[in-house]
Amino acid sequence: MFLLDDIYLRRDSITWKKVWIKSEYESAWCIIEKFKYANNASLKDIYGLFGSENTQNKQTAWIYKDDRDLYKLSGLESKNLMLYLGEDIKKVSNDNITRLISILPKRRLPYLRQEFYYCPICIQYGFHSILHQVSFIDKCPYHLVDLQRKCPKCGRTHTYSMSIHFFSSPFRCSCGYSFLGAIDDDYSHTKQWEELSVPKVQHKGLNRWLRLKRTEVEEMRSLFFDGEMIDKLGLNFYYYIIQGFGPKGYREFTQSFKPISITNTFSYHELTETNEAVGMNYKVNIYDPPVTNIRTIFKSIARFLRQKVLIEHQDCIEYYLEHGVHRNRYIDNMNKNICPYAYAYAKWRYDIENLRDVCYVHRIPKVSGYYENWSEPRELYEMLYRVWKDYFNEINAANLMMLENVYTRIVSELILNHYVNLLKIANEFIKNDILLDDELIIRNEKKPFYTIKLTKDPEVGIILKYWIPDEDYKFMSGKIFGFSCPAKAVKKTKRLNAL
Repeated sequence: MFLLDDIYLRRDSITWKKVWIKSEYESAWCIIEKFKYANNASLKDIYGLFGSENTQNKQTAWIYKDDRDLYKLSGLESKNLMLYLGEDIKKVSNDNITRLISILPKRRLPYLRQEFYYCPICIQYGFHSILHQVSFIDKCPYHLVDLQRKCPKCGRTHTYSMSIHFFSSPFRCSCGYSFLGAIDDDYSHTKQWEELSVPKVQHKGLNRWLRLKRTEVEEMRSLFFDGEMIDKLGLNFYYYIIQGFGPKGYREFTQSFKPISITNTFSYHELTETNEAVGMNYKVNIYDPPVTNIRTIFKSIARFLRQKVLIEHQDCIEYYLEHGVHRNRYIDNMNKNICPYAYAYAKWRYDIENLRDVCYVHRIPKVSGYYENWSEPRELYEMLYRVWKDYFNEINAANLMMLENVYTRIVSELILNHYVNLLKIANEFIKNDILLDDELIIRNEKKPFYTIKLTKDPEVGIILKYWIPDEDYKFMSGKIFGFSCPAKAVKKTKRLNAL
């Protein structure tokens, strides 16, 4: 333990070797734990030695949450870190995070995990990487094994912060479990750190991401894509987003939107003052999605489904909707006789229009229903608007038209994808004799994803590249799934009697 004084820590007996830092991507948490281990130091000692003016003389329990953050390291002073560690781990951490995250689009959920994740192989040797904390990396980049977040002994999870409640002792859970592997008595962990050679990053996609050229970084800055999809694409997102290779089970489409010369324009300054703008002869509230467009999109898709894709199931749909008032009794007694196409259609309308009951589905879709129940389109519009504003500096009628065209294309695919997912789930429930109800939860196993290439060249315009699941494409092409329908190949009168 450091020799404590009333005023300061004794700093002349510190044990530390810079060679113990084994990688440029070694996490600040790991370096601090190594320092604690080598000097039998506590978290109080860490703040006393490396802390800023706000934390150096504070009791550990009174240090603010922001000053415990292991990403920003705002509670530590760079000059102190450089003086005693020979490395400004605060700057290194910030540079690594900037390199990894800054060119990705903003989203609701952070790209860096709030819980501590670790590789079970790396941690045995006293190594942990900032790459383990990236949300879309689920395997160790060095060993390609699944990352863990729970203590093997007590099953607790740990926050990724400098807290006395979890790692009060170096590399040791509060339950007493040591994450360091066992070693021979005549061999120390510090000796092991000195001789340890961290393997190279094994995953090609991540390796390519970490070595982006300047021109590629600029290319990334002109791209906008759904940040939430990165978690689902995983380490291969570089190939899908930058190089445009779609994953298996998806169809790729490309569409360009060029600006149209419109004399009635308005500037972004006018928009911010009034919170609304008049362009192309209608009002657009910049804080809400264009509700009129959503209603038009939805009605068009619903009409197309009824008249083209689901034409053989129209009678099933009418019958189900007519009996919607008594659907609970109908479902309880006749679950196997429900047409999955009819049920999925009714539930789809019920979800998107935010209706009180299935019996209201046959009425005209409401104007205000969609975004009240489903926040995704609203969030998408707000994100697109901010991207357009930042990139074009001003929003005029031509830019706004391109924005709405891109938005309409993406929302159309999301709406259709919701129906296809409902159809697959409905068929699964009916097949396994599981009762259907209005609270059926959608499982988005496959969702469309997209990239938007922004350019100011009017001859090129905005380039939208999007990928939709094969099931969605086949369904809209009329190749509907061969799910069992109880009324198939039966005339209308007999069909209704059979149900």
